[in-house]
This record gives sequence, structure tokens and C-alpha cells, in this order.
Amino acid sequence: MSPLLSNRLPHVPVAHQDINHVIISQLSPARALTYTAATRSEAEAVKLYRWNMELSGALHEVLGLVEVVVRNAMDSQLRTWNQTQPPRSGSPLYTDNWIENPARPLWGILNPHQRGSVRHSAYRTALSRAMIDRDVRGISHPRRSAPITHDDLVAHLSFGTWVSLLPRRQLNGQIGPHGNLVLWTQALAAAFPNHPNPTVIHHWASALRGVRNRVAHMEPLLDIDAIGVNRMAIRLVKAVNQPVGDWMAGISRIPDLVKRRP
Repeated sequence: MSPLLSNRLPHVPVAHQDINHVIISQLSPARALTYTAATRSEAEAVKLYRWNMELSGALHEVLGLVEVVVRNAMDSQLRTWNQTQPPRSGSPLYTDNWIENPARPLWGILNPHQRGSVRHSAYRTALSRAMIDRDVRGISHPRRSAPITHDDLVAHLSFGTWVSLLPRRQLNGQIGPHGNLVLWTQALAAAFPNHPNPTVIHHWASALRGVRNRVAHMEPLLDIDAIGVNRMAIRLVKAVNQPVGDWMAGISRIPDLVKRRP
């Protein structure tokens, strides 16, 4: 027998292994510790990990709907606003394509300074993401190789970009920045007809964005106030559309999962 074969460990059938130990061993030590430290055995730790997976799925469902409802409401108002803005001297009229060719002050928000004179372009980032997704579509996809549309760009703007459009309470106590306040007054307030306070809308959207990022990275959610997150998500959707918020409240799996936490 070759030395290589003789040094191999004997194969142990899965049926004869402790599956809970196997599952825990596949997590990083730091991630596994979160669950083993909160329980009394590896079996209980795996049950808690499975519950965390289910909660992640339920939060993903709710937060996904929040993002779709909010971005579509904001997009609708910004399309109308952008094409009514006076053009710059010698420039063509603005259109409803506010992502690619935004009027001021929207331009400054979508193209913020990063370092020195370097600016980040929300349009170029969204376009790049949309092109990548288009190019990996299957051969039978109805929009394979299709041109990138405004709707594609809307879908590929980050949640953080949508939050950045909203006014917020600044360190000096004022609501701003000025450009965001102009956008709110002239356009975005109409996207949230059921709630007049932009700083509350910003707070909800920003907090939900943070939870969304944790869910996307499969982080442990044992310390999260899931009921509070669910309530905040419902309130934000109701600020846009009451019936849709009521519907989401009725289908959310989060309250039941919180009750079933191991």
C-alpha cells in the first residue's frame, strides 16, 4: 500500500457521525461561538443557528418589499420633478431619466465627493451592476442582451443611495442638507403622503438598511429587536401606501419566528 493511502484517516459514514458536531465544525470558530455560548450543547446550538437562518429569510422578505415600495414611490416623484427643472444654459431639456442626467440639486447628491475632487457616480455604479446582471442572463431569458433601461438603473441603485436622497437631522439640529430638503419639499414628500416628517422617514430607512446589510451577510441576529424591525418596516411602507403596509403586516413571518426562538 502506498504511504499516501496508509496515512489517510478511515472514512466514517455520515450516519455514524454526530451531525450537530459536523455542522458546528463547518462554521468559523468566531461564528460558532455565538451559538455555542448561548446554548448548553451543540444540538441546541444547531437549532439556534437554524432559527437564525429562518429569521434571516423572514427579514429578507420584509426588507425586500420595503425597498421595492420605497424606491418605486421615490422614482415616480423624481421622474416628474426632473423633467420639470429648467435646463442649464445651452443644454437640452431634462427628461424623466433622473439617474443618468439629474438636475441640481439632485446631481450633487448622486455624485458626492469621495477624496478631494474625485466624485462617486451613482449612475455609473448602477449601470455597471445592471450590465453585469444582463450579461449573465440565460439564453432563454426574454431580456438577454437587452439595452439597459431606466427601470434597470432603478433596480440597481443601492439602498444606501435611496437613503442618501432623504433629509436628516444634522448635528446643528437643523434638517438638511439644503439640497435634500429642496428635493423633499418639491418631490419626495409626495412619495410618503402618509407621514410628513422627513427625518423620521430617513431614520426608518437608514435603520432598515443596516439590518438589511446584516441579513445579506448572514450575520447572527440573536441581539436584534426583530419585532421592532418588523414594526418599523410596516410603518415605512404605510407611509407610502396604507393598504400595502397592512398586507405586509399580515404576511410577515417575523412575529411567529420570534415566538419560536429556541
